[in-house]
Order: sequence, then structure tokens, then C-alpha cells
Amino acid sequence: MDDLNTETDFNSRSAPKVTVRLNSDCHEGLSTLANLHKRSLNGECVMGLERWLDHQAQTTAVLKLIAGPLKEVAVKAVLEEVPLVTDEPGVPSDKISFMLRYTPYIRKRIAEISSETNVSAHSVMLTALAWWVNTSRQANALLAASLGTPGIHHAGLLDHSAIPAA
Repeated sequence: MDDLNTETDFNSRSAPKVTVRLNSDCHEGLSTLANLHKRSLNGECVMGLERWLDHQAQTTAVLKLIAGPLKEVAVKAVLEEVPLVTDEPGVPSDKISFMLRYTPYIRKRIAEISSETNVSAHSVMLTALAWWVNTSRQANALLAASLGTPGIHHAGLLDHSAIPAA
């Protein structure tokens, strides 16, 4: 990891601001996650950016662990019910703009990816934030199903052999 990610003198209140324009579905998803995680919208966006930049493989592994006790048909059924957001900026009437502050490390990594992929830094952020909303929603839905949300047991969707004995 880069030294920029471990700076202890970073203050999000004094960091440079970046304007982000999201479609309303993605903004609503981030706001809901921020409330769920008891973070500010800025904090939720920073978490999403960090996870997308450096922890996609780990996050995918966690999703697989959560889904482990469920039968494949249950995983498919649960994930089909999860509303997904896109990284499309949306039509002008659907766009929500807000100011985002993040660490120098995130700024550097977004610039690198933007340069490597030849897309704007804003597009990189939209992709990352949509991924975070979608991945978080999938994780929450799979976790609820794995913990035995009513209806899952009765439908025979939980693979009891995959659950370790207590």
C-alpha cells in the first residue's frame, strides 16, 4: 500500500472537494448504506471507493462465504430480487450532484485507473460507487437469507449440510 493511504494528518473536512454527479438510484443507494452503516454520505463513498480500488477480490470472497450455506437456486432467487444501480450518470433531471472529499491515495489511484483505461476520473468514480451499492445490497440480501429469513427454511432453500453444527 502507498504511504498516501496511511497519512495520519489527513482531514476530510479540509481536503479538496470534487463534484460527483450520480443518478438518483445510485445516490439513494449510497444514502441508504450510509444510514445503515452510521456513516456520512462522504464516508460511505470513501468506503466504497476504497473497497473497489483495493478489495474487490476480498469482497467477492466474502459474498461467496455468505452464500455458502444456501443452495444455488436460493442464491439465484435472492440475487434476482436485489435492485441494481448503474454507473450511468442519468438524464439531467435525474442527476444529483454533491461534493465529495477523499484521501490523496484515492485521488492518486483514480487518476492512475483513469489514465490506464482512458476514461474520465468521474466515470471511474461512478463505476466504483455503483459497484459498492450493488455489492452491498447483494451481501445484505444473501446474509438475510443465510441467517434464515422466514420463508427460506420452509421453501427448502437453505442447505443445512453446509451449516456447521453449533
